[in-house]
Amino acid sequence: MQSSITLDVRPEVTAAFQAAQPVVALVTAPFAHTLPWPANLETYRRAEAAVRQEGGVLAAVAVWKGKLTVGLNADEMQTLVKGGSSQRASRRDLAKAVATGGTVATTVSASMYIAWRAGIRVLATGAIGGASRDINEGDDRAWDISADLVELSNTPVAVVTAGARSVHNLAYTAEVLETFRVPVVGYGTDSFPTFYMRAGNYPVPARADTPAEAAALLTAHWGMDGAGIVIAHPTPIDAALSPDELLPALQSVEKQATQAHVGRKDLSPFLMDRLDRLTRGKALRAYEAILVANARLAVQIERALPR
Repeated sequence: MQSSITLDVRPEVTAAFQAAQPVVALVTAPFAHTLPWPANLETYRRAEAAVRQEGGVLAAVAVWKGKLTVGLNADEMQTLVKGGSSQRASRRDLAKAVATGGTVATTVSASMYIAWRAGIRVLATGAIGGASRDINEGDDRAWDISADLVELSNTPVAVVTAGARSVHNLAYTAEVLETFRVPVVGYGTDSFPTFYMRAGNYPVPARADTPAEAAALLTAHWGMDGAGIVIAHPTPIDAALSPDELLPALQSVEKQATQAHVGRKDLSPFLMDRLDRLTRGKALRAYEAILVANARLAVQIERALPR
């Protein structure tokens, strides 16, 4: 069925398409709802500069005043990350945001859909949502499966990510992705990386060591009617946390979140705030480095794809 909802694709993005210039999409929820002000805006500007250095255009995706928007301008992005988005929208929430004229940042699942509608093939984010099957009394996140994984099974967009959100089980997340026929490509790694760290305990089915190798895998996958694909890009080495630094802090914060009954919508900023305190600022610096590095890799891969 043909969609009756039109996209607001901004002039810079349209001009880049016409000039065969690489365009990559950017998830806005981490900037508006996870990173604190003004670090969020500074990180966005660094990511945008990294993409421009590679000869591309970074298209921030959101719902802006009820319109599915691709390529927020600088003023709009500042408004969004400084409190202009009272909520974040997953794929499920897009209809409400459009119908009510809302301005909201978008998660991976919503951003994938909007990027695909605009003809963008590669999306950069920090972490994807994952899956959990831990059965603990009082834990309302047991058997949680993120909408990101479902969208990856349906929408042919590559997502460059540093792993799944830390509250999820990486092995189970990888199993769900396999069930949904979503390839996980380790970029420079043989394992699905743990977010904030470089290492992971679950092997990936494919590896790429250059943008050209990653692009070849995407081309083959989409040539066989594949949908989404995960490019698992470990946290940059100079910003990554060690297991001894991250894992005890993560266990403490997850326990706090469970005891405080923190809902899924509020979980990301809660984790960021508490983890950053326990790691003495290292978690925030790692998240910032991840977003910039993933934006850069996304445009390098897009540039290597056939036009």
